[in-house]
Amino acid sequence: MITLRFINPIEWQANAVACAKRFTKSGSIIYVTVLRSHHDLLHPFQEAGIDADRVHYIDLARHPSTHKHKETTHHCTTLNSMENLNEVEIAITTTLSKVPDAALVIDAVSGLFLYHDPDTIGQFLLHITAFARSLGRDCVIVASPPENPEERSLIGMVATLADEVEGKKDLL
Repeated sequence: MITLRFINPIEWQANAVACAKRFTKSGSIIYVTVLRSHHDLLHPFQEAGIDADRVHYIDLARHPSTHKHKETTHHCTTLNSMENLNEVEIAITTTLSKVPDAALVIDAVSGLFLYHDPDTIGQFLLHITAFARSLGRDCVIVASPPENPEERSLIGMVATLADEVEGKKDLL
């Protein structure tokens, strides 16, 4: 099932914990962090009792050369940036292929607007959701409320890919 989930950015961490709890009960999760490093999730996930071995991160928010945290996880792919969506797509599809029971969470799609236009982001999400569907995987695309007509247009397109829309449906 493909889900578009609108969240209030202030509730980002609580949303992340809820997604991880939901999917790690019966499998694993691949958590793609776009605007915040995966390090921002390590403690909240641990405090919520989420098994770290069931969480695989793809971190787009932190450049590998700026690794300043002592904590690491062996289930993390850190990419140089979110600029190269082909590289991001390869990382996601490879991880989905390697982790057979994993759901995918992309948090948050609005961060991709820093480097890409709506059409490019739309094509990227179309490929990712089609691949997840072909494997029978759940996928949650997290989005903040759109701030401009371009974002609203993209979110409307993403909603057409989704089986379910959670949150503020009036934003479409």
